[in-house]
Amino acid sequence: MGPEHGFLTRLARLWIMRAIRKEWILLAVWMSVIFGTSCRFISSEELSKAVSTHGPIAISPSSFDRFWDSYWWVFVKGYHVLEFALLAVLLLKPLRFKLPFVASFALLYAASDEFHQTFVPGRGGRVSDVLIDAIGIVAVCLVVSFVRKRQASLHQPKPSYSIQQ
Repeated sequence: MGPEHGFLTRLARLWIMRAIRKEWILLAVWMSVIFGTSCRFISSEELSKAVSTHGPIAISPSSFDRFWDSYWWVFVKGYHVLEFALLAVLLLKPLRFKLPFVASFALLYAASDEFHQTFVPGRGGRVSDVLIDAIGIVAVCLVVSFVRKRQASLHQPKPSYSIQQ
């Protein structure tokens, strides 16, 4: 192998580094976080014990259990909305702000995540959770669409009105 091999290796590394931009890396990390949180089932007993012993304020397990029984859905379903809203945000740049692609990819990932959960003991995949994930995805797409329209209207020339005699 001659000196051209070293040059080609460096050139290939440079090309790969440019191809793997930071937005793709952030996207892969966040998708891994979503996957990782879907791999684990935390029982309400485990959560109650963790919060009552390690939480920022002292709370008895029974008090936490009463709170959790009433408001679990705000945290659990709210997390679904936020995790997939963030996924949609992270997809914007790599997919060049093409909202149909962003929404489709994020929804497919949401569906695959729920399917994956059917294999995790104690978890289950639900179509309703995909629909809840869609709330975050659609919210991001609506905000981006609104901002685009707003920017377009600000850059259009204003009609001039003149009074003719």
